[in-house]
Amino acid sequence: MDKGVCSNQHIPRILQEWRHPAHPCFQSRTLWSLQNAFSETLKGNLNLLPSRTEQLHRLLDVQAGVN
Repeated sequence: MDKGVCSNQHIPRILQEWRHPAHPCFQSRTLWSLQNAFSETLKGNLNLLPSRTEQLHRLLDVQAGVN
């Protein structure tokens, strides 16, 4: 939320998707499954999706040691 990835209203849905992924391939706890939790929650708003996806990638890149 602080990095502009999502609003506070999205947090419960992101946590739900993280804890109980809609897709079995995201059961393991990885950055990929975390990214999917955000993606599943944020899809639908095409105006905000590109900027939020970019912010999410920046945040996860730092955690993964990419940048």
